[in-house]
Amino acid sequence: MKKILLICLVCLTTLSLFAQRRIAVMEFKAGVNLYQDDVTGLSAIFVTAFQPTGYTLVERSQINMALRELHFQQSSLTEEQMLEVGHFLGASKIVVGDISMIMGQYNVDVRVLNVESGTIDVKAGSEFQTSAYRKSMTALAEELAAKLSAKTAKNTGASSSNQGKPYIIYDYLKVFPEDLGRFNSSPSTVIANINQKAQYGYNTWRLPTRAELALIAEQGIIETSSGYMASDGSQSGRVRLVTDRETARVLAQQNAAAAAQARGEQYAYLQQIREEGYVDLGLPSGTWWKSRNENGTYKYDDAISRFGNKLPNKRQYNELMKSCTWTWNGNGFTITGPNGNTIFFSTEGQLNGHQGGFYMSSTLEEGNVVSWVCYPKERKGFLNFLNKYSSLSVRLVRIP
Repeated sequence: MKKILLICLVCLTTLSLFAQRRIAVMEFKAGVNLYQDDVTGLSAIFVTAFQPTGYTLVERSQINMALRELHFQQSSLTEEQMLEVGHFLGASKIVVGDISMIMGQYNVDVRVLNVESGTIDVKAGSEFQTSAYRKSMTALAEELAAKLSAKTAKNTGASSSNQGKPYIIYDYLKVFPEDLGRFNSSPSTVIANINQKAQYGYNTWRLPTRAELALIAEQGIIETSSGYMASDGSQSGRVRLVTDRETARVLAQQNAAAAAQARGEQYAYLQQIREEGYVDLGLPSGTWWKSRNENGTYKYDDAISRFGNKLPNKRQYNELMKSCTWTWNGNGFTITGPNGNTIFFSTEGQLNGHQGGFYMSSTLEEGNVVSWVCYPKERKGFLNFLNKYSSLSVRLVRIP
């Protein structure tokens, strides 16, 4: 009965919105160094910002109902099953994506699949620091929506493509061959991504002025300049980018200065955390480990309150054991990272009559703190579970 009701709902929605294609955004899949729970929030941010012109977004509740009716599991969905979900929902396109954590950065790849053919219509990708997740996921959603809107307009004849080459007006103004779609505010991040990729041979694309929009309309490239966003006028509407020689010269100077400043700031930041005692071991996650323990020992709640996200978690200890070379030297281990840098963990200390170095993690499992034990008799480190009120040594981490 649920299946019949869902099919009826899809059919009614499709008939009433025959001019609006339906598109479903599937929950992104966790890739390297991430669990599925880690990417759920990122998927939600993407969906909120993804608003392609000419498409109606399928509600998440409808996608979940389709998964139940088709007896599919979200955690193990294949691409073929996702296409089947798209068919079931009456969607012409589905959006799929993968998110990994590589060298301390999120790596996101998204693509729009044609439900009928299974081919990729458009795709986009982004790399960004964890602290910039909201802004970066929003920008990625806007970029993919703009690409899809432009391709749809091109295929339906709503926008002239000029065979994929910029229009040139009076040898002065170059005009982007496609509309980017409609935006409620200036799509600065989308434009920055286009310029980073130097699309159509230029990396100085910008919003036109009102006078330039009038020129573009006069040449028949757009039907009318009303409804388009201008740098000196409306900050909402459709977007068609332009560039010119003077802009290219000025922006090149600005970009060079900004790049030099960014390099200087990054160098100063890394130098600062080196001076604080953190060492880059070349680990896949980008984690830097401190070269020495914090003074004294701490109980779990005290450590969380004092050190916060600088406490290593279970996965970071596992990475240290699996990715590094361990050398026993009498009272502890010298741990050599993939890049040749080293840190030292001592086995000095005692807990409940057991000799060994016991180190705190931020991970709790069934009320117990996951601890890392540097044990002399075993000549290796291993994970253990201790009461959260145990006093343990603390070694901190950072992800620049």
